[in-house]
Amino acid sequence: MAASTNTTAPGRPLRRWPHALLIVLTLVVTLESFRLLFPSLYGLKERSSLLTVLIVFVVVAFAPLLAPLFGRLLGPRRAVALFVLLLAAWRLVVQLLDSVAMATAAAGSVVGLMALTLVLSCPEGEAGTRGGGLIGGLGLDIVLSGAFLTWEPAWQSGIAPLVVAVVLALALIAVAAVAYRTWAAGEAGAVSSPGLARGIAVGAVVALEVLFLANSAYVAAAGGLALSWAVAVTAAGAALALAGWVLVRPGGVVPAAVGSALLVAAGFLLPALIGAAALVVVLAAQFGAGMVLARALASAGPGAGRAGIGLALGWALGLVVILLYQLHFDSPLPIDNRYLAALLGLLAALALVGSRVSAPGSVPRWLWAAVGGATVVAGVLVAAATAVTEPSPTAVGAPDDPVRVLQWNVRYGVDEDGQLDPEAVAQAIEAQGDVDVVVLNEVARGWPLSGQLDLAGWMSRRLGLNAVWGAAAGPQAGNLLLTRYPVLESEITTLPKAGRAMGRSLLYASLDRGGGEALEVLATHLQHRNDAASMAARLEEIEVILQYWDQAPQTVLVGDLNPRQGDPPEYSERRPGEFEEIARLLEAGFTTAANLEACDPPTSNDNCSDYILVGPDLEQESLTVADLFGDHHMVVADVSGF
Repeated sequence: MAASTNTTAPGRPLRRWPHALLIVLTLVVTLESFRLLFPSLYGLKERSSLLTVLIVFVVVAFAPLLAPLFGRLLGPRRAVALFVLLLAAWRLVVQLLDSVAMATAAAGSVVGLMALTLVLSCPEGEAGTRGGGLIGGLGLDIVLSGAFLTWEPAWQSGIAPLVVAVVLALALIAVAAVAYRTWAAGEAGAVSSPGLARGIAVGAVVALEVLFLANSAYVAAAGGLALSWAVAVTAAGAALALAGWVLVRPGGVVPAAVGSALLVAAGFLLPALIGAAALVVVLAAQFGAGMVLARALASAGPGAGRAGIGLALGWALGLVVILLYQLHFDSPLPIDNRYLAALLGLLAALALVGSRVSAPGSVPRWLWAAVGGATVVAGVLVAAATAVTEPSPTAVGAPDDPVRVLQWNVRYGVDEDGQLDPEAVAQAIEAQGDVDVVVLNEVARGWPLSGQLDLAGWMSRRLGLNAVWGAAAGPQAGNLLLTRYPVLESEITTLPKAGRAMGRSLLYASLDRGGGEALEVLATHLQHRNDAASMAARLEEIEVILQYWDQAPQTVLVGDLNPRQGDPPEYSERRPGEFEEIARLLEAGFTTAANLEACDPPTSNDNCSDYILVGPDLEQESLTVADLFGDHHMVVADVSGF
């Protein structure tokens, strides 16, 4: 059978653009809904149970399987118009809400995935614009997210987030109206739908983009870049993906095979890769993603319904892998995370299925090259604007002044109601006065459950403090040290862990207090479970910390130490000084102003988990248990004796 062709008149390339723009805008708003959904699911887990989370997730992930039914009942054009209008309305409404309920976030993801499935599989659409539209949407999302320092504007209030919501909603409505009229004026019988297997490949590629490739927070964390320039690099990656799509359009088997191999390698390497190598792999994988999409989104002949089912299955499988990847950090799976991410690359290889592809279409390649160039320029402009407005730390006091130290487990910036709210954390820290050293635990950089927020980069800029990142659970999660003092040197030491449990680390930083005096800071977050393996690992972690410290002068040890709490009936009272982990630190010479006779006040639920300890040559003038965020209170102490 001959390859199916598009019915748009030759010489009228701009008639293809409404469809491409519709894909761009639909993808952007759908990705925004994901950044509301995953934090909401995390909050739901804390309030309810994992089973409840899984039920909600299954409904969201598999609801798009109904999209072909709507397409058949209403007709492709009307079905696309209906769900795009619903998505536009949702985007406006969610911006006006004071808080985002779980049901609201889930509804946005369902509607977005339905709309995306329908617009990509609509037989009256343009095969020659699908890949460019999808990649262009990723590029716009990178730039838009970067402009808000990766904190999704739908979570925020104010004029700028409202303007974004209005513009996106109105643009969706306007472009949908133009596309609807364009399709109605086209010739009957146009067929340009990808097949079932290729639809699954599309979902796998988008999932990899969400996890790593189009994730500026991941690029900043893994590549060791400032968040501003990570946005520029990630935007350049989207341009490379567009180049991969343009150069091989309409999609040969060999380029798609090479592209899927690059994605398998990226999925396996990126969960643990750091430094320049991570950036190289991201950029190479983006070019590969473009080559895969060139074939995956080409026509496979008649069957828009099959294409819709394939796309819906692709979204579902991609979301399942993302969820499992995220759950692994708290509830370890039998296999390593790297194999889950590599599986997405293998699913992308389904783009190789079939032999029929669409004609290239009449859109000149230079127009798509211009889109790629515009993406890079926009990313660089956002990066430059962010960099030149970077605040500087406040002046450092005299070297003999007391040092105010703050410790807080901030649960990835997600509060007890499932709202992503780093601003609440920042304001609470500022309320403690001139804090010199801030140690934050459970800081994520681009994790889905934290809405892909780079909490480290965002908090450093918001508070105007120097930052030292202490990666622990891969490059994206760990401990963050913020300080007014210049950082003389820093180092990360990997700590022992129990089996496949979440990785832990010790962050060391030497801070210049002025006058030739230095403050040595050890920051950590130890194993959190009370089973025998976790207890043993926690004691091993403490031994590593003590050996690293080696009685160095002017040292503070700060962190969520998670000592076994001694709940009844095994223990009648909580006595922190008798906890084996804390007792070992006290025996080594550390002291604290915390109440060691009783867990009063507690710092985490009813537990005493969080500590500020000082070496034997220093003193704590006071220790306060202050504001609550998520399930932990902050702990503040004034350290003196210099």
